[in-house]
Amino acid sequence: MRGLPTPKRLRLALALLPALAAEPLAAAICGVPSVAYPTILAALADPSCDPIQLAGSSFTESFTVARDVTITGAGSGSTRISGWAIVNGATTEAELGALRIDSLGADPPLCSGAGLDVRNGAEASGVDLVVVGGETPGGACLLFADAFELGDLSAWSSGGV
Repeated sequence: MRGLPTPKRLRLALALLPALAAEPLAAAICGVPSVAYPTILAALADPSCDPIQLAGSSFTESFTVARDVTITGAGSGSTRISGWAIVNGATTEAELGALRIDSLGADPPLCSGAGLDVRNGAEASGVDLVVVGGETPGGACLLFADAFELGDLSAWSSGGV
């Protein structure tokens, strides 16, 4: 017959509590859009959101990533961000994949900056990541800025592609 825990079992359980409390909480997969996270910005504001999973949809917003995070869409042909993305901070690593960032797709077009801007020693990587920009009546838009990846690719950003 099972009854109350024995003093020995109770001491063992109490002894394990500090070890369990020391374990980091598991990251949460945050779906966007959802009731809890209607926008990419809302998911980025929650530090427990990693990875952030974007639906195959269009998002009209711009955002800054200032923490390590993975943002994945449903494919560059299905998930489109009309706006720009900044990855900022010397210790920030962002993985962006299966999505399209279109700096000209915003209303109005965002030609004052890059479609994807990696700043201050941050790192960005991705698979199936498409960044789109081009000529506008006001001049060329930057596709990438601040030495995207490891080399100085300023020639890529000088006149739009």
